[in-house]
Amino acid sequence: MLQYQRIKIFLASNAVSQVFKMVQEFGLRMIFSPAVYGLWNYVTMLKNFGLTLDLGVATAASRKIAIENGHGSKEIVGKYCSSALIINGYLKAIAAIFIVGYAIYFTSFDLGWLTQITAIATAVIMIIFIGFTDVYVAAYQGMEIQDRLGKLIAIFWAIFCVTSITFGYIFGISGVLFSGIFSYLIYALILHHKLSDSVDIRWVISWDKAKDLLGFGIPFRVVDYPLVFLSNADLLLVAMFFDVQSLAIYSTAKIFLVQTSQIPSWILSIFIMKLANKMNNSFERAKCDEEMYLLLLFNYFVLIPLLLVFTVVGSKVIMHVFLVDYIPALDYVLLIMFALYFQPQVTGIRNYWMLEKKFKKLAITNIFSLAVFFIVIFIGNMDIDGLTVIVTAYVLANCINSLLVLFSIGPKIWGWPKLLGVMLAGISSVSLYAYFISRIEAVYLNSSFGAIEAGTLMLESVIFIPMILIGGWYVYSQVVRARVV
Repeated sequence: MLQYQRIKIFLASNAVSQVFKMVQEFGLRMIFSPAVYGLWNYVTMLKNFGLTLDLGVATAASRKIAIENGHGSKEIVGKYCSSALIINGYLKAIAAIFIVGYAIYFTSFDLGWLTQITAIATAVIMIIFIGFTDVYVAAYQGMEIQDRLGKLIAIFWAIFCVTSITFGYIFGISGVLFSGIFSYLIYALILHHKLSDSVDIRWVISWDKAKDLLGFGIPFRVVDYPLVFLSNADLLLVAMFFDVQSLAIYSTAKIFLVQTSQIPSWILSIFIMKLANKMNNSFERAKCDEEMYLLLLFNYFVLIPLLLVFTVVGSKVIMHVFLVDYIPALDYVLLIMFALYFQPQVTGIRNYWMLEKKFKKLAITNIFSLAVFFIVIFIGNMDIDGLTVIVTAYVLANCINSLLVLFSIGPKIWGWPKLLGVMLAGISSVSLYAYFISRIEAVYLNSSFGAIEAGTLMLESVIFIPMILIGGWYVYSQVVRARVV
């Protein structure tokens, strides 16, 4: 199968996965009030925090497997995969111990001892299962069999969606906790079974490959951890200083960002694997640089504006029609969606540093960004509207990180003229979104919703059309020109 066909299947499968994930997120919120559903948000927060406590083995595996797969070394790919599975399994078990301590001593919820133990146990089991699935996913990505991976991800989200909603409706929130454990177990087993058709996976550690994985993973994880922590810092602060209902409200606002950012992230993940495979070929590397440039322009001019309009209008409809108890989350959606301009883009660009092992620059950038987050938290008035302060800190920290990475890497891979073009595209798009917000904020935050409000939001959205059409035409013309040349 041609590579572009694999990519099309991967993107289509991930689109299906996204639909299942959104149905799950909003379906469960229709069943449970914020006070009850906050328990699942608590488990998810513990799980996500626990997943950050590793040594970068899965990330290292994806890079090493991509390189060896490019050389056609299937046996070595199998050794890397096997070693990564064993190492990551032990590391996640250790991380689970830290999560237990954090949950007991650093969260403010008064859940009762039985509920607290059940939530922690669920998060711990899921962390261990995901430790294995992360390595399997890294192997699929490194071997560039995205079509198969996309289908398996879609199957997982279908199972998770159906079981969580069904068990939640029948057994309450306990059913949702069980469905999390069950779904990730099935996911791990399916990934293992299908990958075994392409790679010889043996539960034996290869010490030289383990050394390679840790040699790449540990330095990278150490320098990258501030940014990884930043992705969860907002929810950790909400859990520390607010109640479980506030966590549910804030998580509902952030889910719009998380879900929407998956689309550019999928596209970037394909680019990252291609870059890893072509890193040592100067001609192919130059083509990757140009593709990254055009991809960023496409995101700023076309993809992100479309996603923002869809999210703004969709969130208003969903909240007022289906999730009335979660309407307070709308207070934070418009602001947190600014992060869509920064999060996925910087993920792709900073891989140039990662692949070239320029960890010092990565560390300085990440530490400074995390410092910005806590500075804003410190100077903000948490007593008046703490959640707004947290959202603002989160967006500004990601903005600073994105700017630092762009100005550090951009001149080298594109030169200043193209970098300034990317910056102009980003600033124009962000400014237009800010103007759009100023136009629709009153209607968006209005407690009522009907045909007039929906029509107003749709009518104001047309301000993005000229930029989408002109920017889209420019990117398309550059792609055609590159093919001709």
